[in-house]
Amino acid sequence: MGRSCGGFFIAVASACGGIAACTFGINTDGLTGGGDASVADASHPVESGADARTGTGKVDASSGTGTGTGTGSGGGTGTGTGTGSGSGTGPATGTGTGTGEGTGTGTGTGVGTGTGGGGCTFALRQAVPGGTTGQNQYEEQSATTSQSLTDTAGDLLVVIAYGGQSLGVVSTTPNMTFTVNDELGNKYYAGGLYENSRSSQAAIQIFYAPNIAGGANKVTVTSTTPGLSGTPWTGVFLQEYSGLATIDVVDVSSGQMAPAASTDMATPGNMTTSSPCDLVVGAFTDGNISPSFVTPGAGWTLRSLDWWDPGAAVDNVGAGSVVPGVVDAVMVIEEQADNGWVAAQMAFRAAAAPALAQPTQVVFTTSPQTLSTGACSAVTTLTSELADATVARTATGIAMTLSGPSLQFFADSACAFPITGVAIGAGTSSASFYWKATVAESPSITAHQTVTGANTTQQETVN
Repeated sequence: MGRSCGGFFIAVASACGGIAACTFGINTDGLTGGGDASVADASHPVESGADARTGTGKVDASSGTGTGTGTGSGGGTGTGTGTGSGSGTGPATGTGTGTGEGTGTGTGTGVGTGTGGGGCTFALRQAVPGGTTGQNQYEEQSATTSQSLTDTAGDLLVVIAYGGQSLGVVSTTPNMTFTVNDELGNKYYAGGLYENSRSSQAAIQIFYAPNIAGGANKVTVTSTTPGLSGTPWTGVFLQEYSGLATIDVVDVSSGQMAPAASTDMATPGNMTTSSPCDLVVGAFTDGNISPSFVTPGAGWTLRSLDWWDPGAAVDNVGAGSVVPGVVDAVMVIEEQADNGWVAAQMAFRAAAAPALAQPTQVVFTTSPQTLSTGACSAVTTLTSELADATVARTATGIAMTLSGPSLQFFADSACAFPITGVAIGAGTSSASFYWKATVAESPSITAHQTVTGANTTQQETVN
């Protein structure tokens, strides 16, 4: 069908577990639950004793008080009280002195109201542009593209940037970049960038801004493709959600390019969630095929469609809850199979879900290398860890610049696409790069964290 451009697809999944049940919906508020419970019996103190002169004992009627515990539908508990009446009986005879005994039984019914303990209530507030039918085209032949919306304060805004085009034109590179900004000044964090190095016509990256400012807004995505001539193609989809955490929001993320064998099913690959309640957003793009409609996988609902690329956005809000575990957003390209797509997904924790431990250091986890001058290195990897050297995913991403005497750094194994830094994407725990040297010496590679200022170094050998 002639030219086609890099398509895009989003999927949203929910994972809940632990003590809380999950509730999903569109534009819903907080969760409370009510429960009923009854208490089978309760005792009431009964007067014991006698009138010494008459020898008659006193027996009191008893009333019982019951306490009930109710379980709310969100996993919370509440306590209620009920009252019951009982009668006491006992012998009351004696000469001169007497004793009286009474026993009472009471039954009570308690009604308890509890608030959901897990807080697994979140919802899609809006999807932009949001069209789900027709031959829509949202990607533009431009280095920048924008979408407008009205934000609700405190929400999570997910931005999916994508690019690429077909007709055999190389339009994406391993060292390309996306940047995001908006008119309200929200701060965005970046996941990993995924590019299809086989077709060089598809790239995608997920960004997010937590606890956003409210009001009229315009979000702009800018793409760069170093070394390529011509104007790049750039697209953006926006997904706004309520009910998510406001700090350290991301649990885990993943992404991949298509396998060599063509398939009509695009997926980001399995990832395992660990938070008790996750919202999972997935995306794919394919600039290597003709325009096409996209069918969401089972349990997903179509929210936006970019037919021209093709691309789409889906989520499973309202489809029910699943236990935390393996997640993979599935998206089907209708009547076409291809190996030119890339896909990504990111999991966000709900507002009441516990925060995950964040890394405190970055270390080299590949050994020092010995190379000849001008040779391209094997992969070099940096990994984020806790203080005890346990590997830990970062919720916000860790951007680093790379430096070293007489060293050049690259995004690919052929050392063809130069870079000046790397980033451990939000929801991941490592970043890799390649390097080569122009002088025979023993240079040290320094990875400098742009936010904290911390440095990580490793000495290499060049003959």
